[in-house]
Amino acid sequence: MPRVKHAVAKRQTSKMAANPPPEEADECSTDSSSNICGPNNNPCRTQTGFKLFFTEFVQGLKQSASADDIRGKMASVIQLAGQMWRELSADEKAYYTTRACQERQIHRESQPARKKRTSKRSTFRTKCSPRMVVKLKDEIMNQPHKVQLIRLMGFESMLGLSCKTLRLSFIVYILDRFDPDSRLLQVDGTDPVHITSKHVGKVLGIPYAGKRVPDVIASNKMDLLKDRFSNRSLHELHRLTVEDEESGEVFMQTYLLYLLGGFLCPTTKDEASLNLFPAISIASKANEYNWGSFVLKWLVNQVKSYKKKLSQGAKANGTGGCLFFLMIFTLRQAGFDNVGGDGGHGFMVGWTDDLVEQCIKRVMPSVPNLHGSRDGPSSFGGSKRETSHSSQHFRDPMLDSIYQQLRVFDQHMQHSGAGPSSSRLQPSFDFQDTGGRARQFNIQKSVDREACRTSATKDRVGSSSCVICWEAPVEGACVPCGHMAGCM
Repeated sequence: MPRVKHAVAKRQTSKMAANPPPEEADECSTDSSSNICGPNNNPCRTQTGFKLFFTEFVQGLKQSASADDIRGKMASVIQLAGQMWRELSADEKAYYTTRACQERQIHRESQPARKKRTSKRSTFRTKCSPRMVVKLKDEIMNQPHKVQLIRLMGFESMLGLSCKTLRLSFIVYILDRFDPDSRLLQVDGTDPVHITSKHVGKVLGIPYAGKRVPDVIASNKMDLLKDRFSNRSLHELHRLTVEDEESGEVFMQTYLLYLLGGFLCPTTKDEASLNLFPAISIASKANEYNWGSFVLKWLVNQVKSYKKKLSQGAKANGTGGCLFFLMIFTLRQAGFDNVGGDGGHGFMVGWTDDLVEQCIKRVMPSVPNLHGSRDGPSSFGGSKRETSHSSQHFRDPMLDSIYQQLRVFDQHMQHSGAGPSSSRLQPSFDFQDTGGRARQFNIQKSVDREACRTSATKDRVGSSSCVICWEAPVEGACVPCGHMAGCM
């Protein structure tokens, strides 16, 4: 191999002498007829100086040595080429670097122009899922000992929840009118109301008086919880809550972490936050603590962080916090305080998906309802609020943009018979979940194909049942075709 190296180096020296490098190596000429580019008729998009040098180096080896000498020794050849490249002078390297730069330029000019994306997609992500609470309730109702433990914790209202809807366009409308700093909510046509922990407790039916929920615990207790819940994904917590036959305290901690991470105190990630571990450490005595204050504080911090990112132009995919509380509380403030349960068991108990949609239609007539109608009589009590389109003015232009896109999607999905944006739907066509998994709503999708999605699915399946289990109703779409075909 030393003789091969000497021969290649000698031939390379003579070649450089016959064809010296350009004076300004850092400037890349776009003239394809230049002698520097050589005879290469296939310019490469990722061409580099070392690639050109290595190609000539291997060709030189094949000419100066027999095939048997280098067969099976490619590792040595590559090592030798790298060593010789490092020993080249700056001018010698510039010869190959300039040729590579020209080849890349020729390749760019020969390719058709790419269309640049003009704007980024607006997104809104949340994991506050009333649906997962209802799903969990249905799965553990046949386990009386677990139901009894939930009641002892003070979260009996979660066993009576039946509403699975979280109307995202309405949530964005509320966020524009909610000031997290002062905790004031301004509903159109009403006086501003200061949200307190008592409001949270009465709406959700959770304890709103007593001790302060801890946010810091001893390191040994924290390490124990980290070991116990090494996998904090909501999917795994759901499985543990339903299937595991653990002791009372372990079940209470698991259920509470799942409930907080996916409904009462969610973030925008597909897992329960580590900051919730101190709160679940007192799960066995949860009824003695002020959970209304804890949930409200979490919601305020999440919304405050979201609005701060929007104002600074930073990436803000969505917000955490119990947005379901904001939706029910806003509807009650808008005049529908006679709907739902009493304050003892939670005002949210008694609300159904249809009632939520009808109330939202009356609060915001400019938003399409489930049946695509803006007006018409209501099937329940409550005065109809006449709201003009001008009253839907948004204070935050960013939230206004997100709201308009969600509203377009609502109207589009109603034409297909799928329903509005809610916890039952994934407008981004990136359907990840529903038992509390992340739901991201990318609205900048083409809507030209949606008209045939529902009919195509029914023609193929013969009904509106899931094509996998053939039992549950169709609630999810396939990616990328978008056909409504599966249950969630």
